Amino acid sequence: MERADRELEAPLGRDRIRRIYDHIGRRYDLLRFAEAEPKRVALALLALRPGERVLEVGVGTGAVLVELAQAAIAGEIAEGEQAVGGIDLSPGMLAVARERLTAAGLADAVELREGDATALPYPDEAFDVAFCSYVLDLLPSAEINRALAELRRVLRPGGRLALVALSPGDGGVRARLFTRLYEALYRVRPGWLAGCRPIRLASHLQAAGFTLTAQRLLFRGHPSEVIGASK
Repeated sequence: MERADRELEAPLGRDRIRRIYDHIGRRYDLLRFAEAEPKRVALALLALRPGERVLEVGVGTGAVLVELAQAAIAGEIAEGEQAVGGIDLSPGMLAVARERLTAAGLADAVELREGDATALPYPDEAFDVAFCSYVLDLLPSAEINRALAELRRVLRPGGRLALVALSPGDGGVRARLFTRLYEALYRVRPGWLAGCRPIRLASHLQAAGFTLTAQRLLFRGHPSEVIGASK
């Protein structure tokens, strides 16, 4: 039997995850009712200042990326430079994000790349801030640690990080019951849940050498943890 403090492992490989998100890309925004509030709280924790360089890992359909770009380009950005970097494993998701950025008039402000959270294609200390939501909960535990090491590498000294992930739901009886049912389904049909399972963000962040600055647990459709951290 699993210990209460032990995370489920993630059994789906990258190719399967990519296929899932390519398939659901244009329907993913149907989940916004559950994800919008945690992402809003995380953006507030990030407190992005105009002119800062920002990276989003796992851009999805680009809804948060638009907000990040709008905040970043409000400051002084050198001509020809892009204020925001965005990366995602799924070409289907990137296509939707690119359309959204174009519709918002922000395509020139953002550099989108297809890539992996555990091997970010950026130089050391390239960004002031980073944002990542509902990505780490897709990864096996060892790869969560590699992804956080990569985020720490690309952040400048004192750089800020905001994360959102599914949580085990320690915030109350309803959240804990939801988590038990969710994990029972995940054990037999992880693909039905798009590969995401509850994880304990704080312990991973501390092991990666980040300093936690804020931590909140929210229940909006499912328990989510929002954490602010600094390098």
